[in-house]
Amino acid sequence: MSQSNWVYSDQTGQQYQIGLYHGQSSGHLIVYCNWKVILIDFNVLNSKTYSFYFGDELCHLKIDKRGDGYQYGFQQSDETLIAIKNHHKKLWRTDLAKALGAFLVSLILIITVIYFL
Repeated sequence: MSQSNWVYSDQTGQQYQIGLYHGQSSGHLIVYCNWKVILIDFNVLNSKTYSFYFGDELCHLKIDKRGDGYQYGFQQSDETLIAIKNHHKKLWRTDLAKALGAFLVSLILIITVIYFL
């Protein structure tokens, strides 16, 4: 029986304790997150990839058969990282546009008040 554990933090700082138990002879697989079972699969005797969402982020669990054993890997999807970065850029641009708009409206109001006084 193999056991692997990972601690994963998403962009918001939420932490996830991810682990798995894998019976190498039976192939039975249990994957859990924060001590709650999220996947049970039987006869996993070859390489396989599973995808999960943790918060808004897509992550991949990879099981690679290597000779008589297995290698386990956990990684965040590159597509998710790109989408998150693009979303943050978009938010930054809209916040900048709002700030500039508020500044210009305030400036026009001040100039108008000074002109009529």
